[in-house]
Amino acid sequence: MCGPMSTAESKKRDEEYRAEEDLRTITRAEEVRADQKRMAGVSRIQRKQLTALQRVGKAINGNGAKRKPRRGAAQRA
Repeated sequence: MCGPMSTAESKKRDEEYRAEEDLRTITRAEEVRADQKRMAGVSRIQRKQLTALQRVGKAINGNGAKRKPRRGAAQRA
């Protein structure tokens, strides 16, 4: 069994894993983009989620009206 990894070795392995995972993600995205049926499903879900988020925004802001910042909010930011 190998001894404990140094911080530099651990960081290098993490970066390598992240790069491999990023490549898999990009590959999958390209596969989806190339498939019209899958892209149609993506568009349908996107519209549903956008509608749901708009409803939440309206509920929070009272029918979409923007609220005035609270007094002193700019000073805290």
